[in-house]
Amino acid sequence: MAAPSRKSILVVDDDQSFLAMMVDRLEAEGFRVTSAEDAAQAVIQAEAFSPAMVIMDVNMPSFGTGIDALAKLREIPKLKDVPVILMTGMSPEGLREVWRGTPHQVWIMYKPPKWDILLSQIRRVLGPTEKPPAA
Repeated sequence: MAAPSRKSILVVDDDQSFLAMMVDRLEAEGFRVTSAEDAAQAVIQAEAFSPAMVIMDVNMPSFGTGIDALAKLREIPKLKDVPVILMTGMSPEGLREVWRGTPHQVWIMYKPPKWDILLSQIRRVLGPTEKPPAA
């Protein structure tokens, strides 16, 4: 059996403190992480970084929403099947008003996320990772 690798994740959120927390926690779990603060940056970063997964806020105030970014990602051949976790603080009804997309490789999680559930979903989709050695 091959050793687990450091899989790459793009995290996108306009809340800088939430973004920093996510990056820190995912890196501590052995993932390679890059981040973006808006939908436009998300698409640019995803094209350049080719992440194994994207974790993205739905409601971002500038340059489009996470839903807009997801639509753009699905237009890029190498990213059309990248797994995406959409994070939102919206109610399920509010989310249904802004997103009627297909659930292909897309999961919804509500903020604030329960870390163990989020991590379990990431590992279920991406497989195990190699944790970095303790400092």
